[in-house]
Amino acid sequence: MIGAGTFLNVSDNSGAREVQCINQSGQSFGVGDTITVAVKKSGRGRVNAGQVHKAVITETKKQFTRKDGSTVKFDRNSCVLINANSAPLGTRVLGFATHELRARSMIKILSLAARGSYSLSAASMPAGEKASMLVLGTLCLGTLGALVMTSASRRQAKAELEAQERPPVYDGKLSSGKPT
Repeated sequence: MIGAGTFLNVSDNSGAREVQCINQSGQSFGVGDTITVAVKKSGRGRVNAGQVHKAVITETKKQFTRKDGSTVKFDRNSCVLINANSAPLGTRVLGFATHELRARSMIKILSLAARGSYSLSAASMPAGEKASMLVLGTLCLGTLGALVMTSASRRQAKAELEAQERPPVYDGKLSSGKPT
């Protein structure tokens, strides 16, 4: 969760590189919340160090649980700078855009995002393909920012495993192969 004084990376190309949350309310914020930030480091772009802007949190290190029981955790705290109309200041969003942004009507950020949220539904795959998908995802993304396996897919995987372990159904033949 993000509180006052927390440093965040900026996931867009607005020019800011690092910002600090300056909300004074004393509460913590999560993915999809709008906060007030001060730009601490900047490069070339529209935003300079020392300016104050609004931002939407897109990634948090703190693990959070969705209503469906899945958990999401990222390897960094990051945000996207927005203007007064809740439109992003940059023209590209680098990093993940999760389902929580869609629930908060941040459609413009979702449309600019290079990577959508990855919800891995691996219950219908054989075990070998699950492992290869995880390795491929890790290689393609560098560090797999969010690995989400919903409780529904866990239940389905467990049911498939139990179905494989059941003894064969008696088909009317004895072990000698003669019918009864």
